[in-house]
Amino acid sequence: MLTAEIAARLAGKVNGYAIDRGSMSDATDTRVCIYEYPGMAPDFKFGGQGLKYEHPSFQVVARGAATDYDGPRAVIELVVADLVKVWTTTLSGTEYTWLQPVQAPFWLRQDERNRHYFVVNFRTEKAPS
Repeated sequence: MLTAEIAARLAGKVNGYAIDRGSMSDATDTRVCIYEYPGMAPDFKFGGQGLKYEHPSFQVVARGAATDYDGPRAVIELVVADLVKVWTTTLSGTEYTWLQPVQAPFWLRQDERNRHYFVVNFRTEKAPS
């Protein structure tokens, strides 16, 4: 599963930030969440013998403590710096050809508790899992 593989990759690298998948918990303020969404069509093996690569997309969101702009901004930059190193790499038993950010990280919003959210979107090429 894409979100589990990315979460495992980021574990221990986003110190002080809990990692969620699919929905962001309110249990603590400082969190990172990974959301999967549709990507490009898959590549098929020669002769139509099944899927060779999938191309899912995913979004990583970092949320900081109240009024902290710099913390989640630094975390989302760290996420990008780490994930772009995934190039012909196996994550949790799944082969990833590459992970590529779609754009630079950006500020998304500030919520009613004054927590800032930063976001980056990725596309990827990976073996079916």
